[in-house]
Amino acid sequence: PFVEIEKETCTATKIRQEAIKNIEILLDIYEQKIIIKGEENLKFIGDFKWHVEAITNILKNAVEHSKKGKEIKIEYKENALFLEIIIEDKGSGISEKDLTHIFDRFYKGDNSNKESFGIGLSLAKEIIEYQNGEITVNSQLDEGTRFIIRYFKT
Repeated sequence: PFVEIEKETCTATKIRQEAIKNIEILLDIYEQKIIIKGEENLKFIGDFKWHVEAITNILKNAVEHSKKGKEIKIEYKENALFLEIIIEDKGSGISEKDLTHIFDRFYKGDNSNKESFGIGLSLAKEIIEYQNGEITVNSQLDEGTRFIIRYFKT
């Protein structure tokens, strides 16, 4: 790999807190709130800084594609196989045509921000998968988008 990945114990709470710090200005501009649901002190092994980068990219997308005043939900779940983080917005949603490409590097969908380079979600997916995880997405136009991240226990 081109970067060094650290193996350390990470808590979902600390990752979320750092990711939200990275988008606080956007949350203020869009007058949005983040709602937390589920057990937060869940732990897993990975690189803290890179996980923060991945979650920041997903949250940034959620903020930019949601209307002013809408809430973004982060939900945590855990079972014997994996830790799951669900990030859900009530934004513009992603068309079926774009949905199959949103993790492709440099892909910009129809609703993309004009300043977007199309690498945020691609990078998030690479970071998560490289650290024993997976990310999936489902979305409906005008109803919102839901990212499901699973970190598998080894």
